[in-house]
Amino acid sequence: MATAELFPALGVTPAAFVVVGMAGFFGSVANAPLSTVIMVSELVGSYELIVPALWVCTLTWLLSRRVVLFSEQVPTAMDAPSGLADMMEGVLERLTVRDATRGRGAALATVLPETPLHELVEIFARSTQSVFPIIEATGRLVGVVDGRQLRKAIGAPSGDALLIANDFQTDAVYVKPDDDLRGAVATMSRTGFDELLVVDEADGGRLLGLLSRREVVAAYHHTMLHHQLSGAETGRSPGSGASSAPLPAAAAAAPEGLYAAVKRGGIYTRVAGDTPSAVLADMLDRAALTPGGGTDRLLTLLLQREALSSTAIGGGVAIPHPHTAELGDFAFGTVIIGLPRHPVAWGAPDGAPVHTVCILLSPSGDAHLSLLGELARALSDERLHHLLEHRASRRKILDRLHALTAAAADPFPGGPAD
Repeated sequence: MATAELFPALGVTPAAFVVVGMAGFFGSVANAPLSTVIMVSELVGSYELIVPALWVCTLTWLLSRRVVLFSEQVPTAMDAPSGLADMMEGVLERLTVRDATRGRGAALATVLPETPLHELVEIFARSTQSVFPIIEATGRLVGVVDGRQLRKAIGAPSGDALLIANDFQTDAVYVKPDDDLRGAVATMSRTGFDELLVVDEADGGRLLGLLSRREVVAAYHHTMLHHQLSGAETGRSPGSGASSAPLPAAAAAAPEGLYAAVKRGGIYTRVAGDTPSAVLADMLDRAALTPGGGTDRLLTLLLQREALSSTAIGGGVAIPHPHTAELGDFAFGTVIIGLPRHPVAWGAPDGAPVHTVCILLSPSGDAHLSLLGELARALSDERLHHLLEHRASRRKILDRLHALTAAAADPFPGGPAD
């Protein structure tokens, strides 16, 4: 305005500066230079100042990118709470049941209609499934046993000897491999099941496996993480090439099970010591485990557990195991097998000296109970017990453990595969 008053011959129009200044101010604080130029031009009813307005908006945007008018403005639309539900539904619609269950390694536990209750309880105890498909001898799927009903029946006075799988049978709720995950989640919510059967209708209704709510969540998070990583890579967009890579059902983890735990811990022969403390000390020294604060701390924890009650289970076997709360440094279950030079008195219930010691180290209560149960079942195997008692080679012992672990992972060989 001062220029227009002092130099009228220049023909400067103050209104033009007002319009351009308004566009520059709003374009900078809103972090939206292009839309601001169009909006201001529409407000004044003319596009004559679009070039200077564009220059000013671009300059102010570059100079004030860290300053925003809206203090709670999110970086992208994906981060906006109002769009979260739509975004989740969009992702789940693009993923299929096949994507979520790809790479599932665990075998599917099934039962026959005539399976008695005590066998159902055993299967339920050693499986992570919440539903168990009922398959006739002909291979036809007739329904499922709901783990919730089975849990209620355990310990209830209901004539256990008379109950069979057929008494717990409910209709099978299933999805197909090419169904989208949004529909699968809706089915879970409607029926109350956390696991759905996966059935191939094109192959005569063949049972392929299970889809769990956990696998749906894992597939969703894997997809979102992949897009974030793809967008962060130089020269690549979130939707490029690698986005079609196979989706694992869950994050990769170290192999679990008794065989893997023994491989981590090791098998040691001719262990020195005439007392439990001496035997445990020699085993820990030879295993040379780095987590858990060193061998001295582990030995103290093991001896504290022995002071509560002997860990000898009879038959010449002891399973020393400290409290899991003290083993946070162990990422995975570990079993150390020691074969003492001479049998050692261990306070066993049958009074027999111990010829085999299995130290069990596990990071969590669930993993501890699972590994302890698997170890106890393996030690009840006559062939493995014979190999340990007669000091067979490490290779033979490991081979037998591998066979037992494989059998435990697939309690129904020859049944429906995933």
